[in-house]
Amino acid sequence: MILAEVPEMAAEQRLARLHAAISNLQVHTRECEFRVTSSIGATIFEGASEIGSLESVLAIADQALYEAKAAGRNRVILRRLNIANDRPV
Repeated sequence: MILAEVPEMAAEQRLARLHAAISNLQVHTRECEFRVTSSIGATIFEGASEIGSLESVLAIADQALYEAKAAGRNRVILRRLNIANDRPV
């Protein structure tokens, strides 16, 4: 997920609400019942005109997603893009 020009605290709150909404989903079928979990990787940055490339922003969000999965899944990892060098902070 990419969040452009969203303050970090607001991004954390939005992602927490999204994660909670997904995590509260329950699926019922004739054969079984299960809960849905989610791992979310997100990148936030300011100054959309200053990003190096869309690929670098997506790569950081993707890296955050893999970190969430490796940390035990069902969690949110948020990374801020450092505009100066297209690296996560």
